[in-house]
Amino acid sequence: FWTGKPTPAESWFRELFAGNLPAEAETTAQEKIPENAQEKAKLDDVMVLLRALREGGNALKNSEIDAGVPVYLLGLAPNASRLAVRFWHSETIGGFFDNLKCHFDDLRMVREFQEGAKTPDREFPGPRMLLRETAREPKDISPLLEGALMRAILNRTPYPDALAAAIVRRIRADRRISYLRAATLKAWWIRKHSTQGKLSVSLDTKRPEPAYRLGRLFAALEKTQQDALGDVNASVRDKFYSAASATPAVVFPRILRNYQHHLGKLSVGARIHRETLIQEIFGDLDAMPNHLNLEDQALFAIGYYHQRKDLFTKKADKPNTTESE
Repeated sequence: FWTGKPTPAESWFRELFAGNLPAEAETTAQEKIPENAQEKAKLDDVMVLLRALREGGNALKNSEIDAGVPVYLLGLAPNASRLAVRFWHSETIGGFFDNLKCHFDDLRMVREFQEGAKTPDREFPGPRMLLRETAREPKDISPLLEGALMRAILNRTPYPDALAAAIVRRIRADRRISYLRAATLKAWWIRKHSTQGKLSVSLDTKRPEPAYRLGRLFAALEKTQQDALGDVNASVRDKFYSAASATPAVVFPRILRNYQHHLGKLSVGARIHRETLIQEIFGDLDAMPNHLNLEDQALFAIGYYHQRKDLFTKKADKPNTTESE
């Protein structure tokens, strides 16, 4: 990557693509007192960059960055003894940050680990961080998927279906629905359904899709087991997530029978609270689908992540809900 003429923005691109902007970058920049003019200039650049990522190219108007300067991005891949062009993109700096803002807006998700945590989630994860969630090892990441993802980011086009499919496979394999996985599925779903509205950043109790509600339900049932039994060797998620997210009508009746057993181990107040939540989720759920396709499985994972995050966010404000056995 390079720009048409020298500009401080050129040094930002490497950090952006590598995902090296920490989640607390803005707080650090605001609180740190610069010791000299050089450090002050560096902090000012960080603030301009963060504003541009959140607001787009218009945020560069009152800075030293000329938004009209062209920027060029070239993606290459080895091909035997030659090089193959994976993608080529030219854009103004302002347009480039408009596209990045759109990308990060679509990715925006309530973070699992907020500022202050030992390893907080990144507000602006780099493309490679998203791709890392598609494979067990970095060497297994598809280079074709890497090029397709970059083209989608740079051109503001739908993300490849292969990206969502790979993440869903990893979730079913290791039963881990992390911030990055949920955020990537959300971004993919939004661009695929651009005419059907947005997905919320956090829990949306009014969202009607059965797949989203079933994901919420699964999270609530898992939390009930955890409240009743504590940490167990094989949780509801370990045993049933893969099947529940693909064939809910087959699996959920069994999970709900176990739920009644777990519910009986809770205190009266906790039992009423949990039953109220389950009934709210079931409210508009007429019947359980026999099969969920890729788009529905993505919604299931997002609903699960949203509900689980909401349950654990409120945990500190709740009394102990588990009775001794």
